Amino acid sequence: MRRIRAAVIAVIAALLFATGCATKNPSGASGPAPAQGSAAAPASPGIAQGPVTEIDITIRNGQISPKPAIHKVHKGDTVKLVVTSDTDDWVHVHGFDQEAKLTAGQPAVIEFVADHSGVFVVETHTAEKQLLQLQVS
Repeated sequence: MRRIRAAVIAVIAALLFATGCATKNPSGASGPAPAQGSAAAPASPGIAQGPVTEIDITIRNGQISPKPAIHKVHKGDTVKLVVTSDTDDWVHVHGFDQEAKLTAGQPAVIEFVADHSGVFVVETHTAEKQLLQLQVS
């Protein structure tokens, strides 16, 4: 009985971990969010767009430049992330369901309205590198 219970807990934990970074598209189905490749994701509808904060990030030889930091923006501002990597990967913005494919040597752009407050991690999936934290207030 203990083995079965432990196996069930392990499966649930694995599923929670695997779906922790899952995104939803506008239809609610799982899968990549609208930002794919170097195309920008549309800004959130119905939200007045404020100033644009552009953050450029480069990943080369496993090193992130500039070093991961907290970037502060105001609620309602537009955030434009431009990420260039020397390897293929995926970049994901937690809390905003934004994701883009990183193709080696080509900038990937994610643009969205920061329409809710909090601190949100931006990370890569394959290399599991935290690129920055976005603080929205």
